[in-house]
Amino acid sequence: MTYPELPPDIANHPITRAFEACSDKPMTLGELLREVTTVHADRQALAFRGEAVGYRDLWQRASQVAKALIGAGYGKGSRVGLLMSARPEFIASAYGIALAGGVVVLLHSVAVAKERDYMLLHSDCAVLLMQTGLHRQDWLRELTELHPEVARQKSGELSIDGLPFLRRVVCVDDARGVAGVQAWSDFLAMGAAVSDTVLDGVSGQVHASDDAVVIYSSGSTGRPKGVLHRHRAACLQQWRSPVINSIEATDRVWSMNPLFWSAGFAFTLGALTAGSCLVLQERFEPGETLELIERERITILLSALTTINPMTDHPDVTKRDLSSIRRIPMAATLRRHLNIESNWAPTVAFGMSESFATASYVIPGDVDPIKEPGGYPMPGMRFRIVDPVTGKELPRGEKGELTIQGRQVMRGYYKKNPEECFDEDGFVHTGDGGFIDERGRVHWTGRLSNMIKTKGANVSPLEVEDALTRWGKLKMACVVGVPHAERGEDVIACVVAQDDIRVTEQDIITFLRGELASYKVPRHVVFMRLDEVPFTASNKPRLGDMRNIAIARVAALAKD
Repeated sequence: MTYPELPPDIANHPITRAFEACSDKPMTLGELLREVTTVHADRQALAFRGEAVGYRDLWQRASQVAKALIGAGYGKGSRVGLLMSARPEFIASAYGIALAGGVVVLLHSVAVAKERDYMLLHSDCAVLLMQTGLHRQDWLRELTELHPEVARQKSGELSIDGLPFLRRVVCVDDARGVAGVQAWSDFLAMGAAVSDTVLDGVSGQVHASDDAVVIYSSGSTGRPKGVLHRHRAACLQQWRSPVINSIEATDRVWSMNPLFWSAGFAFTLGALTAGSCLVLQERFEPGETLELIERERITILLSALTTINPMTDHPDVTKRDLSSIRRIPMAATLRRHLNIESNWAPTVAFGMSESFATASYVIPGDVDPIKEPGGYPMPGMRFRIVDPVTGKELPRGEKGELTIQGRQVMRGYYKKNPEECFDEDGFVHTGDGGFIDERGRVHWTGRLSNMIKTKGANVSPLEVEDALTRWGKLKMACVVGVPHAERGEDVIACVVAQDDIRVTEQDIITFLRGELASYKVPRHVVFMRLDEVPFTASNKPRLGDMRNIAIARVAALAKD
């Protein structure tokens, strides 16, 4: 059944009222930034590599990006790709693109070159704003190897055979003299003649219902899906971030949630709507983070346990002053080093890229969000439980598939027809199981589809299996998810090698690292004989049995 209503005690709860109040705020990303930077003009917005960026300065930087796009001739609806780490230019660019009426295409910094190339092509990117690379990743080299035209052509309008809509590549750092790549300063100079009046006129014609963001999420068919969202969905979630994460203007917030995924874009960037300071770190290293906490007096760790718990046993953990921390996830093992009395868990409960992160919330003390994930529908959201086979709506208390509809649900999958995105009643089928209880509370019971969720990211088993099949050294590959206490699930590959070919786990992992993003690469490889594989009558591996085999083998490895 569909439950838009809430019980009176939940409907009148301060958290619910705070979520509802967010609907009265500006509902385009550009106007959101304008209000936030006006209200908090004199506060610090960002800290990065020792640099302090104020809210007033953040508005100026975003305006510069918007004017440069307008001056270069890119109008409303232009797709602009972002390939950067967590740095001020990423944030200024995201809001600047929105101010100019463009659509932000969030490119995965953890993806391999072929995956990013697919995203650039699929999204019809006209402009790519990037940095040359990060750590061991050399994004510029990978781009020019795939498309040598970028290195040969002069800076300005490009013509790339494999990327027909891409006309401009801009680097925020040293492009090493690559002819077709425009320097950041030269790009910004293109907006010098664009007045504030022109910018205001352009941004004034951007509406809450306009396209704003494309987020790439793993698809059940193997190819990443471009989840297209309106401004309203992004803004709703950013305004809600301080409520969800108990953020105040005086807080200094650290997060390693990737900004190219919905949770990072919604809730990490959303910390700015409280007037707090975001402390940015490009890549996680436990010792560096501990030093950053001490130096920047960080008060909130807004991140997954996989980037908090590794600090627990680091040699520097007892040497650093961590007394500034006032909020940390209640399941974090780092708590043992802190003098924090209250247990804090974000009020998010169930969500996905298609709902721009969380679609439901929990009231503290109402249920245990870890033992009973789910919660009440966010204001403006509706849940329905259907039979996963027939699609028939099911009554209260009966288990089935969770489907969602509402204000923050995507416009659709880019380049997909509506019937491929929604059912006849306009609901998105989540592939997750659950039920709705007598109070209208949604309960999540686990995945119904084969999609693997690891560290908050979806991994399509088919995508990994297809890559292994192309390799040509395996008779069979079956990829499953195995439960893990911190990561949710681990990706495990169960394989049968070709006769007379010796294949090791490291061979498989090394190959896949060149084909797939790091989070999609299996944690372990389970080698099997063909006669050990449980097959269905149609000669397909029985996924439940394969998962049980993987669980047993991984557990045995842990004991060794």
